[in-house]
Amino acid sequence: MKKLAQFFLSCTVFLSLMLFALPGSGEILRVLDCTLDLPPMEQGAKTDGESDVFGDGFTVLYSYKNKFDYSEKTFDDGYYGTQRLNFGGKTQVGKGMINTVRFTAENNATLKFWWVSGGDGRQFALYDESGEILMETQVESVKNNLYISSFDIEKGTYYLGVPEGSNYLFKIELAILEEGETKAPRTDWAEIAAPVLTSAQDTGKGEIEVTVSAQVGHLGADNVTVTMFDAEGSAIDTRRSLAEKDTHTLIFEPDASGNYTFGASVQRENEMEKAGDQRIGCSYILPLASPAFTGIHSAGGGMLRMVWAPVPESTGYEVFSAGESLGRTSDTSFTSPVLPVGERHHFTVRALRSDECGPFSEEISAVAAEEEQRLWSFSVFGPSTNEKDNGVIGSLNEDGFVTVYSENGKGKIQPNADDGVAFYYTAIPAGQNFSLRARVHADGWKYSNGQEGFGLMAMDSVPPSGADSHLTNQYLALASKVEYYWQNGKPSESGIKYTMRLGLGALAKIGYEPGSRYPVIGYMWPLEYSAASRPIEGVSNYNAIGNNQNPDVLDKTASTVAELTDFILEIEKNNTGYFITYYGEDGSVIGQYKEYDPDALSKMDPDYVYAGFFAARNARATFSDVQLTVIDPAQDAAAEERPFTYITPALSITSAQTSSKADYTVSFVPNCPGTARIKIDGETVAESISAQALVRNDVPVTLPGAGEMLLEVVFTPDETLLTDPYTRLASDKAVYAEIAVTYTSAYAALDTLYVTPAGAPSGKGTQESPLNLSTAVLYARPGQTILLSEGVYNFVSPLRIPQGVDGTEDAPIRMVAAPDCASRPVLDFKQLSAGVIHGGDHWYFEGFDVCNTQNNQKGFQVSGHHNVLSDICTYHNGNTGIQISRYAGSDPTWDWPHHNLILNCTSWGNADAGYEDADGFAAKLTCGEGNVFDGCVAYRNADDGFDLYAKPETGPIGRVIIRNSVAYENGYLEDGTEGGNGNGFKLGGSNIPGGHLLENSYAFFNKAKGIDANSCPDVQVQNCISYNNLHYNVAFYTNQEQDTAYAAQNVISLKDPSIPGGDPSREDELKPRGNQNMAAFVNDSCYYWDGNKSVNASGDRITAEHFRSLTFEGVRRHEDGSIDLGGFLQLKDAP
Repeated sequence: MKKLAQFFLSCTVFLSLMLFALPGSGEILRVLDCTLDLPPMEQGAKTDGESDVFGDGFTVLYSYKNKFDYSEKTFDDGYYGTQRLNFGGKTQVGKGMINTVRFTAENNATLKFWWVSGGDGRQFALYDESGEILMETQVESVKNNLYISSFDIEKGTYYLGVPEGSNYLFKIELAILEEGETKAPRTDWAEIAAPVLTSAQDTGKGEIEVTVSAQVGHLGADNVTVTMFDAEGSAIDTRRSLAEKDTHTLIFEPDASGNYTFGASVQRENEMEKAGDQRIGCSYILPLASPAFTGIHSAGGGMLRMVWAPVPESTGYEVFSAGESLGRTSDTSFTSPVLPVGERHHFTVRALRSDECGPFSEEISAVAAEEEQRLWSFSVFGPSTNEKDNGVIGSLNEDGFVTVYSENGKGKIQPNADDGVAFYYTAIPAGQNFSLRARVHADGWKYSNGQEGFGLMAMDSVPPSGADSHLTNQYLALASKVEYYWQNGKPSESGIKYTMRLGLGALAKIGYEPGSRYPVIGYMWPLEYSAASRPIEGVSNYNAIGNNQNPDVLDKTASTVAELTDFILEIEKNNTGYFITYYGEDGSVIGQYKEYDPDALSKMDPDYVYAGFFAARNARATFSDVQLTVIDPAQDAAAEERPFTYITPALSITSAQTSSKADYTVSFVPNCPGTARIKIDGETVAESISAQALVRNDVPVTLPGAGEMLLEVVFTPDETLLTDPYTRLASDKAVYAEIAVTYTSAYAALDTLYVTPAGAPSGKGTQESPLNLSTAVLYARPGQTILLSEGVYNFVSPLRIPQGVDGTEDAPIRMVAAPDCASRPVLDFKQLSAGVIHGGDHWYFEGFDVCNTQNNQKGFQVSGHHNVLSDICTYHNGNTGIQISRYAGSDPTWDWPHHNLILNCTSWGNADAGYEDADGFAAKLTCGEGNVFDGCVAYRNADDGFDLYAKPETGPIGRVIIRNSVAYENGYLEDGTEGGNGNGFKLGGSNIPGGHLLENSYAFFNKAKGIDANSCPDVQVQNCISYNNLHYNVAFYTNQEQDTAYAAQNVISLKDPSIPGGDPSREDELKPRGNQNMAAFVNDSCYYWDGNKSVNASGDRITAEHFRSLTFEGVRRHEDGSIDLGGFLQLKDAP
């Protein structure tokens, strides 16, 4: 009733102003009240550029994101509104000033508006007709807080808009003065009296009503503030009034009974606050609230058990049915006496405090039954969720089914982070075993990014509904994005990779302990294998779930190989552990995942496991035929003996089969620990070597003499060294591996090894008798030069330079184009194999091309240390042109490639079949410290120009430096085909710190972002320009709660709407987290694009006029190999 009265009061004030106040005031007052003047409107009802006039001459310039939606707010001046203009996005000057309200003031005027912040730090701005911002609000806005702001303006037409992102507008008042009239000067602050508190009363309605005398308005203070203090004198709450009057009533709602005092002060901008002399007190009793039922179920034998949320300060509760008391309890649950079975019974409950009785709850009802039923509850929690778009329909107890939905992108499944879900669940004692099985029907889902999903879930804690984040342990049987490997007709840890968007799988997120900050890495296992059984050549992304509702989006991402709409899933806890199973209609097991730890979900809440049904992001599913069985472990089947994983000892030798010197390193990789003995031509040269499993073991030896010799490694496995108690050896017998090693010094006397396309393995390495390239790289010695004559070198297998074929710091091995070449040597792999796989150290490469590798195979892989690639061109390869990453999966982290220099190289037109992995340059996943790209150009690659991606499974990579480089038009191929991501410089991944540095570089015309942190929290950027990239020019952001440490100096981001490419409405994405030093990357040296202009921290601008040229005419190089843009993006003078 109070809010309804406020509504009518608001309407009365509005009508009074319009009909009575104005004629004698010398002002014309025009009002746009979103509650009274705007009809409800859903998002998407309007398109970009449409407009409507509302109120008295206010024009809303729409974008498709606009909506007029319900929101109930009371502002500090007493204005009460129930509907808002939700802009949905920022003002876009370049698109006709959409997301603004246009109005005209015929004379000097004051614009006043009531608004709510859509995000921390966001403001409203006033634009002129040219789209320039004339003034902005200057509040330290907090998301969802309420504000009243005003601008004094001159005669003209204006636009009220949102420069930094969506805010919510409730009301506008435009007070227009008579022609020639100006606003009266404000009364001197010294003459304004301090406020006087006149009363503080407990209303008995959960409020303390405080009255204060204070002159507020143009001739008085800007506002009056009243502060509430507790019995210890600590300030615990404040209220303020901006209403232009002399007496103000402010309402406080303490959350506990007690004695409170109040103080008051008045404020005016740029003046010292004035506080009243006295405080006033009030004794307050918190009214008992009405309890809220959370569920009801049959307790069996005609009894019903109901549960409700606790009421503050209650000492007990009383339950009623049909107006009669059934009894009192101190618990938050109650079981009724025996009631007639088969009839519906209705209940209410009220809280008690000593002899005081609180109000009754809303009614709850259920049908009494002979059998006991389970209590089911519902919660919405986690990232991106809200109660509007997440919900549940039906009841398992009464309807036999339940529909759970999470729609409009509100929620997400994150294998390596916390989920945002709608969850319908029941609590099961942690000491019990259980099986939860259900038929799952996919009602409908939309593909966005693979974070949508639905299915069964069990977890070891559930937060209160509405929690923004919740990290816990959990198992999921789900339809969502599922990635897996397939080998030998079954799922495996390696093999062919399949990505299901969507598929059926089991997701385990376990090992999280109380007090941990981040979750463990999730482990996904497939439950259905339609993609592996029906693979499509050239396709890596599949879909197996039916009833998709946006096939136009899905079909661009995945090939549908099945359309499953109904499936039977189960999560079972037994004495063995947790089993996740997908059943066929005949009860047969189609797919199953087993975990052998019954206590895996007893970490966070040791008393209960919470199991039920969920949906996330863009999904609606119905769960029926639900079977929940709970059993005492003593009555359940005995634990299965956990099967041992048996390792059949195996051994491989990975060292080179050739050597040009007697010093040689034997490298071998066993699949289990043990000891090794090395023999050459039957003679033992090393023995009792302790060998680690699954990593490269290196042993230096001396080769006895020139020629071919037999290298043998005899490995004896040792089961006592196994660290996993459930791993055993299939055999303890020694295993044996051998290779033939050829040691020759035939080329040792040569400074230069001559190589031609027609050279032969039998060549002598001279000009008259050249070698082929594959032989030359195997026998090159420190200080030698491999000289490539012009021509095309055709390969049907990779050009592999093994680990151990090394130069030295003082005498590197050089592989360069002959100085008299009329054309560049070209290494052409005919789409038959990988390209150059380089494992050596201290090599120098210069002046040749690498092209046409097989699909998914890199052009030039740098896996050694202290190498230089200079003036190498890579193009038309089936994966990344030049990539720094480890030589083999067995390479230990300390031996990841480090201190390599990629100098003045160019990489273009590289594309894998799926357009998702082929970059120009990359140092990602498995590379060490000290790698540098200098003077490199990447363009027209299917994926990114430069990629420094890292992922949790392999951990952080070393710091990479990119300098003096260019990335343009990535994400498009040379024929115009649209490829994958299309970022210019992608500087990280998976929220993993890297500290990478980008300096003196340019990104332009890329399909996605120009400079992209890609969630890396500590990127550094210096002296860079990003221009007309389709999405963000610059993106500094991370997706995980952590302290970011972004640093930027002399960065310019500019967009030009007059040419194709960049969308000027895409402002740069600057989203630091935690204790970020903002001045480290938002400062006067950096000019970021705000959707309208390029501006620094002080508001200074950089425009097209500051540049010598914005016409791109290609990239050339100076004689020293450095990049020449011919004046493009070159500044005339320092801004």
